[in-house]
Amino acid sequence: MDGDLSPSDPEDKTCIFCGAFDKTFTDSGLDLHYWKTCPMLTRCHHCRQVVEVASLTQHLLGECVSSSEYRRCERCSEAIPKKNFHSHALAKSCIPAKPEPIANHCPLCHENIAPWDDGWREHLMPGPNTCLNNPRAWQQATKKTLSSERSSSVSPATAGSNASAAGSSAAGVLAKTRIPGTGTPGTPRKTFTRRR
Repeated sequence: MDGDLSPSDPEDKTCIFCGAFDKTFTDSGLDLHYWKTCPMLTRCHHCRQVVEVASLTQHLLGECVSSSEYRRCERCSEAIPKKNFHSHALAKSCIPAKPEPIANHCPLCHENIAPWDDGWREHLMPGPNTCLNNPRAWQQATKKTLSSERSSSVSPATAGSNASAAGSSAAGVLAKTRIPGTGTPGTPRKTFTRRR
């Protein structure tokens, strides 16, 4: 029965969107993860609501308080600001969206990606195919790189010179990416969907 945790179960320490597990997650810790670091989520630039990247276009066209300022492009299927829509449509430089059984269309990088939930996970989670315009994925990748650099052993002869160079570059990156730990992302359960 351990695999059948409900969203209200206090023992559930796994993000339902990206699958990150952290034994220190509480309801407030998960809320902070959703708000700031989950690579599957983003904040709307208008209403600041946290939404799934996969549904950002639908949010901008319907749920957002600024939805009246957007119009769907028939070519790329993205939400385009009405003030830019005419030039966007005339340019025809957007990437045409493929139908959902064939591909998803990312509103961050404007590319067609692999279909269904697995395609979103592969595209938005840190890894070799990470969306170049997903800052949350890059924050996690930077954090993992820094922690692995710190854990690697350094010989005593080179420790002084390497420490000062690594310390200054790591400090610069850490100052930009102060985010709470999220644990190791795993495979999310598909037993329920919870939206905030």
